[in-house]
Amino acid sequence: MNTTHTSYVSNIPFLTCSYLFIYSSQNFKYLNQKSIREMLETPQFLHILAAEAEHLVTISVFIPPEAKADFERKLLDAFSSDSFTESAQAWNAERSRVVQEVLDQHLIPAGVKWAREYIREEVEDYLAAKCSDQLHSVSNPQWIDTYFNADFSTAG
Repeated sequence: MNTTHTSYVSNIPFLTCSYLFIYSSQNFKYLNQKSIREMLETPQFLHILAAEAEHLVTISVFIPPEAKADFERKLLDAFSSDSFTESAQAWNAERSRVVQEVLDQHLIPAGVKWAREYIREEVEDYLAAKCSDQLHSVSNPQWIDTYFNADFSTAG
């Protein structure tokens, strides 16, 4: 797993996935607001992506309104002027509109796209590591060494 991103996402508890699905052959029927952290160590997200590819389900990744408002407030605090003049207030209003537009049209959609890819990659890495561990646990390295180092040239 990519530990650099794992620690970053673990610090963002407000990203959640929400989907509605009713299909008997999958391992889920209804799932609402499951955190990204909970999705990282289960193949469930890959099943959900497969169902979405078949147009059976819709995945929504979102930030709760209070977290979005807090982020927006922090951006506004960074860009706003402290002056109380009429022109400064007008510019602050314009900055507020720009921050809202950038959040809604650029940052949030880019974050959603990144989150979906991040979850998919981390789940694939997790499953690959699990498969590797399982294969390693059932293989017998001593038997493999004996087989590959055997001298077959003396066999009649």
